[in-house]
Amino acid sequence: ENPATTVDQDEVYLPQEVITTTATPVEKIDLQGESPLGPGSFRITLWISKDGLVTQVDLEDSETPVWFTNRIIEIFKQSRFVPGMREDRPVASTLLVEITF
Repeated sequence: ENPATTVDQDEVYLPQEVITTTATPVEKIDLQGESPLGPGSFRITLWISKDGLVTQVDLEDSETPVWFTNRIIEIFKQSRFVPGMREDRPVASTLLVEITF
């Protein structure tokens, strides 16, 4: 079985389990000023290119209002990442992020 998943024709996105180093944000993603007006959590999967760009965000589940979830997704879409590595080369990969407020 091939563990890779394809988002577009040009790049194969590898799951975290098969890469050596997970992608990390270039700068801290600051969510301190964001609030869903109550407790809640959600999980998103980021699709990060080998160039460190977020090319897609999938909402896995959410216990927060739609407007708030969409706001956080936009913040992540605009973030840059140090790409994941497989051995010594950058690769496109997916990253599951869980956020709790």
